[in-house]
This record gives sequence, C-alpha cells and structure tokens, in this order.
Amino acid sequence: MTQTKQPPGFPGRFTAFIPAGAYDFVASDVAATAVQIFLVARADASSELTYRLATALYRQFDYLRAVHPAFSQLQASMLADAGRTRLHPGAARFYREVDLLPQYGLC
Repeated sequence: MTQTKQPPGFPGRFTAFIPAGAYDFVASDVAATAVQIFLVARADASSELTYRLATALYRQFDYLRAVHPAFSQLQASMLADAGRTRLHPGAARFYREVDLLPQYGLC
C-alpha cells in the first residue's frame, strides 16, 4: 500500500493505494482512505487486556510486517497514533512505557 498526504481535518487518516496484485481480486491500483494502524476496544474492556494487546502488537510487529503486505510500510512507532481518538488507558500505559506517548493522540 502506498500512501499520500493526510487529508486536512482528519488526523491519523491518509489516502492509500492498494497495488494491483496485492490480493487475487485486485486487478488494478485501488485508492482507499486508510488509518495507519487501528485496533478498537470497548470502553469497558479491562486495562490489563488492552495493555497486553498493545504489548503483543508492539513486540510482534516485525513478524506482522513479514506475514502481511499491509504492514510492510508501517512502523511500530505508529501504533500509538490514534488521531483524535482517545487511547484506552491500558494501551496508553504501555505506549508511555516504550516512549511513544505523549507524541501521539489523546490519552
């Protein structure tokens, strides 16, 4: 996926192009609105669960980049970029521990 500049007024979102052949059913490049990386949890999800999910995604990021083409242009440092969306407290706690906050998002 190739990305272009972020649309004004939509932090954390950008225009991306899924290249032809990325999937069997994609015959030509397809423009799409995209987010860098976004995992959603319910507000009542436990902080321990969201902390563990954030930890697992961060620690396994190189593996995810190796097994899925969508991750190839992403960096683990993008995990904490939630745009205007508030991070769950458990995820925010982990991202602070690895020095990704407060550089991104609300927390």
